[in-house]
Amino acid sequence: MKGIAVRIALALALFYVVCFTAYTNLIIKFFGLPFPGMVAVVLIPLTTAGFIYLNRMQKKVSLKSSEKFSISALFFASLYGVFAYDVYQQNPASLPIMAAALFATFGWLYTAYENRNNNRKAHTLNILLQMRNSAEYNKHREIILKHFSPQTKIDTSLIAQTQKSVTDPAINLRWSVVYLANYIEFICVGYVTRDLDEGLLIKSFRSIIINFWDSFEPFLLEERQDDYGRYNPKIYENIEITAQEMRRKRIKEGLNLGPLQANRIHGP
Repeated sequence: MKGIAVRIALALALFYVVCFTAYTNLIIKFFGLPFPGMVAVVLIPLTTAGFIYLNRMQKKVSLKSSEKFSISALFFASLYGVFAYDVYQQNPASLPIMAAALFATFGWLYTAYENRNNNRKAHTLNILLQMRNSAEYNKHREIILKHFSPQTKIDTSLIAQTQKSVTDPAINLRWSVVYLANYIEFICVGYVTRDLDEGLLIKSFRSIIINFWDSFEPFLLEERQDDYGRYNPKIYENIEITAQEMRRKRIKEGLNLGPLQANRIHGP
């Protein structure tokens, strides 16, 4: 979240530096603005950025693309409003031209925003389709479903104990769990950083992530400590963050189904 705070602080600093250096007498003109103008220039960008940052700080996830677009558009509109007010005082006839330029710029911003969203969705669909058609992924998923009860909290000792009853020497339960955990961690990194489409992941992968974390939380937490006793809280951190975030969203939707469902590794 420090990265988000730095980006917001830099954006605010750039916004006000440009505002107060574009014209030598703009500071004087600023205090001559009516109250709504002062609110638009100062409070709207500041409170919007601050609210979004505080909302995301506890969830440890990046800003959504729609939030980034909204902040950018709001900053631009506020900055443009200052310049438009200054120019309008000198030449009221130029207002239609400035309005046309404003709408053209917003059109360009929205087109770029939609193109990026479409590319993100296509990339997410490609990854999900590869997962569904992956023979390796499905093999390890079937191994886990066959050997572990969906109502069980699974740790290292239980995996080792269950491995003793496995007759097929080609089956390594711990490796199957690690394989799925690494795969799901990769998906969750894309969710946390917003490089993958949030809506598609929620509709197609939410229960998989939540139920995998509910079942294998003890094992994943044990994996954060190596054989020498060193602890790394970043290991499988994104699975935990994503599971908690998606669970909050599911509760808001009235779908609080509880942990350890029967469709632990294969459901939306």
